[in-house]
Amino acid sequence: MTKRMKNLPPALLATVLALFLSAANGTAQTVTYHGGPVLPNSVKLYLIWYGSWSDSYVTPPQTLLQRFIYDSANSRYAHTNDLYFGSPSVPVYNLAGTAVDHYSQGNGTVTERVVSDIVTYNASINGWNLTDGSALFFVLTSADLRATVALGGQTFVFNALPSGGNQGMCGWHSSVLAFQRENNMNFTPDMPNARLAFTGDPGIGGICMQQFNNGQIAPNNPQADAMLNHFVHEILESTSDPDADAWHHVNDHGEGADNCAFNFGAEQTEGPNNASYNLQINGNYYFVQQQWVNWGNGYCGMIAQPAEPNSVYPYNGLLHVAHDFPVRWRSGVDMTPPDTAHPVNYAIWYKYWPYGGTEPANYTLVTSSQPCNVDSAGICNTTVTGEPDGTFRWYVEANLTTGQSSPAVVTTRSSVATFTVGYQPIGTIAPPLPPGPVYPYDGLQGVATNFPVRWQDGLTPERRNSGQWPVTYAIYYKYWPFGGVEPQNYTLVVANQPCNPVSLGICGTDVTGEPAGNFRWYVIANMDASLFTGVPNSILSTQSSVATFTVGP
Repeated sequence: MTKRMKNLPPALLATVLALFLSAANGTAQTVTYHGGPVLPNSVKLYLIWYGSWSDSYVTPPQTLLQRFIYDSANSRYAHTNDLYFGSPSVPVYNLAGTAVDHYSQGNGTVTERVVSDIVTYNASINGWNLTDGSALFFVLTSADLRATVALGGQTFVFNALPSGGNQGMCGWHSSVLAFQRENNMNFTPDMPNARLAFTGDPGIGGICMQQFNNGQIAPNNPQADAMLNHFVHEILESTSDPDADAWHHVNDHGEGADNCAFNFGAEQTEGPNNASYNLQINGNYYFVQQQWVNWGNGYCGMIAQPAEPNSVYPYNGLLHVAHDFPVRWRSGVDMTPPDTAHPVNYAIWYKYWPYGGTEPANYTLVTSSQPCNVDSAGICNTTVTGEPDGTFRWYVEANLTTGQSSPAVVTTRSSVATFTVGYQPIGTIAPPLPPGPVYPYDGLQGVATNFPVRWQDGLTPERRNSGQWPVTYAIYYKYWPFGGVEPQNYTLVVANQPCNPVSLGICGTDVTGEPAGNFRWYVIANMDASLFTGVPNSILSTQSSVATFTVGP
């Protein structure tokens, strides 16, 4: 903030966004919590396009801002606000409603009072709930309208240079409660504590388009891209400090996004016009300010922390990988360009054990500072050669260097992926477990003539869950009547009985019309390991114990 802004009553500053000289050249300040509420994830955005806008929402600002909401709501960029509140698994905001309002409150200067009247009018005709604590009502004015906000005895004029005691501003956010607290005489609310925000179309020039004054080319449309920049600034400040009493500076009530206003960080160019961008999501390009990453002393960045950099190749469960192969994983940073000030590098960990060997207890670090080496959208890679036959587990850690002492590095970890290299000799594969009889169990007397047959499937939990170890069962039995002689040999009932699971790890079938007398039975589990050996009909078998029972009285 400029010195002139710092002299204003503190809470007033929380309603003003990117004032012309506020944070672009100022010193960033720590953002701390002051006890007030934040807006819960996911914030419901209501957009009111006020003035000369298309009813079909086809002007560049309309299409760009609404597309950005859908693209970015669950992005690493929006989730910088998780450091104030929220969860990385829940979108930060969502589009709850839109309206086009052709001058219902006239075409004069859009003051803070006019903004509240626009919101009240459109909420009434569209059935929007002004008392919804998760709602943010955003008024977006067309380029023909002048807008001001009065704070601390000064007037702030949209997209204008400071002059005649007025200051320039590019938008603001506030709430009915915050305006009441400061006794703003231009604001006589007749509405509940709705959260309000404003920005406008800057037209073809002015202070709110200064990012395009130095030769940068807008990736979409200069007016729309400039408007979007202030739009997202206001959204993220509104969510973390809606009533000017939650997350803001200790000294002057400026907020996180103010620290980074007009700070765009690392840039790249795209397309035939070499347009500047610093965020790419779903194939769309954006040029938006960095946000305040509130770790330690804080810093301006495009992400708070990487998402899980989960494995792409070799993926979990992959078999027979070649001895030379690419290792590929997700970058975890959406499609933000590399940030030399806050780099993300990757640590790759693995375990290896030969077929028939014992899995080691600990992982081995392959590299602690692997660069991304992008090979497709959001995918990093490196290559390994000469890997031996056997089993591998691996995972990746994404390490973001904050440049701050607390913490210096922020780490997110992928899930573990298990894969094999080469083919496995059948002699190194453990056979199935004994598929012990469950019912009728050994020693059972007086079984009914019709009864269920139950046995254990012989699979470990890991094999059962993988679905890669098909097993069929051969069931054998003996029968002799009471007082008769037990036969010497067993009879095969069925050679390839499927499991037909009746509960976890228990297989079953049913028999009917069995005669009274004595029975013995057992099961052989035949597990097909061909998927691992590469040799057809690689069968491993295990026999159960024998169960003896009687049928009838």
